[in-house]
Amino acid sequence: MSQYILVVDDDPAILDIVCWTLEDEGFLTQRAQDGLEALAAIRRTPPDLILLDLRMPRLNGWELFQILANDPHTHNIPVVIMTADQSGIPSRQLRRTVPLLAKPFNLEDLVDTVSQALN
Repeated sequence: MSQYILVVDDDPAILDIVCWTLEDEGFLTQRAQDGLEALAAIRRTPPDLILLDLRMPRLNGWELFQILANDPHTHNIPVVIMTADQSGIPSRQLRRTVPLLAKPFNLEDLVDTVSQALN
């Protein structure tokens, strides 16, 4: 069975390239353009991994991360943060414990980071 990855980013071009790349590697993907869409998708079908942008409208990535971390049904879902602005990551401890893909990232790094986070 393929692993299911939720990709959350407000940039449609990033959503496209990330999803196409992961699908080419055999992953199933779903897209969400903000934290509220992502939260609804997670509640319908919890993913095996979430790729999460931090800067988004309505419910940003950090707010979504906190909701997921405090919910016993979702706190074990691995998260990889994708961001161009690492200052948006609020703590050094989080930076050390959550995989980070700094934008712009290379697609090989994307696949490697996802594969490592799922193992």
